[in-house]
Amino acid sequence: MNKKQIYIILGTIVFFVIIIMLILLPKKKNNWQKEILSADNIQVSMEDCNDRKVDLPKETVEVLFTKWGDLVDNGPWTSEEKKCYETLTITYEKESVIQSIKILLTSDSSLVLNINNTKRYYVNSMDVNAYLRNLLKIY
Repeated sequence: MNKKQIYIILGTIVFFVIIIMLILLPKKKNNWQKEILSADNIQVSMEDCNDRKVDLPKETVEVLFTKWGDLVDNGPWTSEEKKCYETLTITYEKESVIQSIKILLTSDSSLVLNINNTKRYYVNSMDVNAYLRNLLKIY
């Protein structure tokens, strides 16, 4: 083996080690979740497509975040804007400024997270969607 072949093999090994390390690193909790959990004043409400709006307990947020880890982020949401979706709204105060986050239930297994008009499309959300729809029925 010459030096060129050794460099290629070592480079390939280093590349795969880096890829494996990135995959195995623990995922950090989202900043928006930390902001909400540390906020003093949290209001949670849900609205259906019949303009029925219900206020939910603050504990809804904690349960929601425990279920959030199973979701898969599929990137920006580019679907229909004018269609009505069941919507969870979380309002909280951050540095004396009112912040609002919306979660749109787009189907039985997908949802859209809307933070500051940045919409992310998540799939594998059957548990989250069922939990939120059940709350809408109870309250």
